[in-house]
Amino acid sequence: MALQFFLPTGHYQTTQINVANRSIDALNAGKNRFAFDPTLSMTWFDPTTGWEYSGSFGVTFSAENDATDYQTAPEAHFEGTVMRHLPNKLALGVTGYAYHQIGDDSGSGADGIKQLLGADSLEASVYGLGPIVTWSTQVGQTPISIKAKYIKEFGAKRRFESDKVWMTVGLVF
Repeated sequence: MALQFFLPTGHYQTTQINVANRSIDALNAGKNRFAFDPTLSMTWFDPTTGWEYSGSFGVTFSAENDATDYQTAPEAHFEGTVMRHLPNKLALGVTGYAYHQIGDDSGSGADGIKQLLGADSLEASVYGLGPIVTWSTQVGQTPISIKAKYIKEFGAKRRFESDKVWMTVGLVF
């Protein structure tokens, strides 16, 4: 179980966009809002076969962005991985996620974006799937793990699809 918090830190400034004689406050790189995300994660690993099954489910709850009067609806997310650990400390598998907003965004900021886009709703969803490779080793007395994964998004609704590449290096000290 984990509980993450997102804080509205750093500079935030709205920008006006005019499209077809309509003006709205555009989204910023920051979200200018507090949010929290309770998440439950589980892993089952069988050391005799090397199979690992991991998953996590969480929901992000956001406060309103006061600068734009925009309230993001709760966002449910599920991540899952199936991997086979090999004797050489290499593991290969598949990983993916599903994201779906539970309801629609609200507030005058959301209403302005709906009007600009001619949309009835801003409720978003997307799925992603791809390969994952991990390798564990040790340098001196320091355990090191390296993880690389590629995710191809698909089935996006009211958001962009993208390809994502991650590489993570972990050190235990």
